[in-house]
Amino acid sequence: MRALFTCIAILIATATATATAQEQATPAALDVTARWHDRYVSEGRDNLEDGGLLAVEGVLAWGQWRGGGWFGAGLAEDYQELNLFVERGFDMGPVRLWGRYARLDFPADQRNDNELSAGATLSVMDGLAGTVDYTYSTATEGGFATVAVKATVGLFNDRLALTSVLLQGFDYGYASESFDGANHREASLEASVRLGGRWRLVGSVARSWALADVERSGGGDLSWATIGLATRI
Repeated sequence: MRALFTCIAILIATATATATAQEQATPAALDVTARWHDRYVSEGRDNLEDGGLLAVEGVLAWGQWRGGGWFGAGLAEDYQELNLFVERGFDMGPVRLWGRYARLDFPADQRNDNELSAGATLSVMDGLAGTVDYTYSTATEGGFATVAVKATVGLFNDRLALTSVLLQGFDYGYASESFDGANHREASLEASVRLGGRWRLVGSVARSWALADVERSGGGDLSWATIGLATRI
């Protein structure tokens, strides 16, 4: 057992040292995206009774660190949400591990939440990866897990990038109180078109299929789309 802990400590130390060296050689980059959502869907549920959402996001990446914020406002009802987060990643061969802390504020409802997340991504081959992650909410004292497969392909000399995602969600008291089990399945297709300079046109279409948790809360299958502009500074 002592040998096992020693090996784990060596792996963590090696990953940290490697990440530090990469950070020193990697310049920081800021990605900013403004996007319109015809529906605001998360965990297989439509969060707004009427209308869509306009959201702005800024993410600063430096080496293995990421941090930023996301703000969304309802277009037809009084809804605001602010998410601030910091994330640390570790690359170990084809596997990337990460941990995140996020602060969520809902000014209109005077609610807030603190969330802790962890996950792992396995790169199977160029453009194909599998991901598992888990998020714990201090407000609901519950968690939400997802298992996903993501495939990305570049076309027209990478001027157009298409990313497809298949996802399975599991709720453990996060979206519904006192429920543990299958929540929903989801499929999405994201497109990114490189415009002039540093600008990109981004958009997506998605479909969610309700499973036991969503059905018991009165929800059903959902379809939605987004479109927006993104740039890197």
